[in-house]
Amino acid sequence: MKATDEYYTLSTNSIAEYKDRGSKFLGHAYPVLSKEEIQTQLEHLKAEHPKCGHICYAYALGLTREDFRSNDDGEPSGTAGKPIYNRILSHDLTDTLIAVVRYWGGTKLGATGLIKAYKTSAEEAITNNTIISKYQLDSFRLEFEYAIMGDLMNHLKKLDIDIQNKDLGAKASLVIGTRRSMTTELINRLKARMLDISEDQINDKTKVEGLSIIKV
Repeated sequence: MKATDEYYTLSTNSIAEYKDRGSKFLGHAYPVLSKEEIQTQLEHLKAEHPKCGHICYAYALGLTREDFRSNDDGEPSGTAGKPIYNRILSHDLTDTLIAVVRYWGGTKLGATGLIKAYKTSAEEAITNNTIISKYQLDSFRLEFEYAIMGDLMNHLKKLDIDIQNKDLGAKASLVIGTRRSMTTELINRLKARMLDISEDQINDKTKVEGLSIIKV
């Protein structure tokens, strides 16, 4: 059963090809994080396929797919973007873009044929990829004195806490990411290990000398 902070997306970019009565459909699947990234991928496809007839697509962003869209790009309404988007839903994906490039072969496929072609192209692009689990993260900035840097880095590694950014200038700081459902537990463990005390002695007000933990 999927956890409340867990979601599924694609691990990399992938391509699939489908042909029907002379028309060629090239399915492209991408993991994406923003509308800007989606636009960039679509522009790349347009530049790569200047003579194609259509580039139809669908995407979903966010844990609950709160940001989504499907586009028929001139194909009859509901025959391209919707079948593509339904493949995203079928695999419970988000942060995903699927675009299908069509080269027309001279024979009309009809609504049923188009739906099958776009659905199949999207499905095979997903099949040629790998679906992975990811988790929502909470981010914190850790500001610390260099004297405790060795212990801090060691404990972060042992707790498998992701370091998202590092600034080791005049004032040292890190940005870390913790799985949302485990944030309180991980921060308390970190404090306990830095202080060399048991976790049941830790609360929200517990301070570690030389270390500030700031939610960002």
